[in-house]
Amino acid sequence: MILCINTAIAEHHVAIAACGHTARPQNFAALPLPAGRESETILSVIADLLKKAGVKPSDLTGVAAITGPGGFTSLRIGLTVANTFAHEFKIPIVGFHGDEWFAARTDETDFLYLQSMNREEIYTKGFGKSKNIAGILKFLDLPKTPTLFLGNLSALHKNRLPKNSTEIKKIKSPDGTWTALCQNFQKTNDLLLPFYGKEPTITKAKR
Repeated sequence: MILCINTAIAEHHVAIAACGHTARPQNFAALPLPAGRESETILSVIADLLKKAGVKPSDLTGVAAITGPGGFTSLRIGLTVANTFAHEFKIPIVGFHGDEWFAARTDETDFLYLQSMNREEIYTKGFGKSKNIAGILKFLDLPKTPTLFLGNLSALHKNRLPKNSTEIKKIKSPDGTWTALCQNFQKTNDLLLPFYGKEPTITKAKR
């Protein structure tokens, strides 16, 4: 049983995935984490999830978490909890980037993963024919050819995309996504580090 944690991208949640080479993978329903209250609720929601699934902490065989890009505070909360579970129960841990998460949510093969970063820039990762496109780009640098996309974009950013951009609407549930991702669970005992996409900007408080 793998404890799955997402505090990096929209729809923050926790889930339990049962993935193995000898057992048919299945997933229990994910439980949402209240936005902005991850630090207060994540442990109690995990406890509720384990109880709902009939799983004891000692039954866990691994931990998986999305490492970013994501918000500075929420991302660190999720990864701290993931690392703690892995350390305390001496189980393997693996991290997935947001682009891997979204790639597992669709059956499309040629698309762009887009993540809002700031007013003028978005984190971009291409798949299939667009695989050479990657990094933090300005809107003017996005391809002008017809392009499918999915990811975690604000409404403002969606409106600024090239006119030929089409959002992929048919995506898998969080449960189905974790089931797909955990088939590639590569056992490691290294602690997960947050990936912000770019270093956070720390400024002095205004007086």
